[in-house]
Amino acid sequence: MKKTEVYRAVLDIVCEECEICESSLLSGIRTADVVDARCILVQCLQEQGMYPTEIARFTGLATRSVHHILSHFDERLKFNFYFRNNYANVRQSIGKNLLLQS
Repeated sequence: MKKTEVYRAVLDIVCEECEICESSLLSGIRTADVVDARCILVQCLQEQGMYPTEIARFTGLATRSVHHILSHFDERLKFNFYFRNNYANVRQSIGKNLLLQS
């Protein structure tokens, strides 16, 4: 799959699982649910093999913001029950969907 296709697939899954619209996810909104979804998106894109600079380009975030999200992801995962559940659901959906598309 091309990187744009991977990005699109992951973005759609995160939006669906976290119940956040794409425009909110990619905006500067700082509510907890949107920030959690954005963190999940960035982490999952990295897991799919994207570099932080590529993630920044696709999402419109600063490269420094992407690095910050990635470096603090485990801490967020450790202390937030709903975040952990959403992340697990997203990873499971990505596994199913990306296998079907390749």
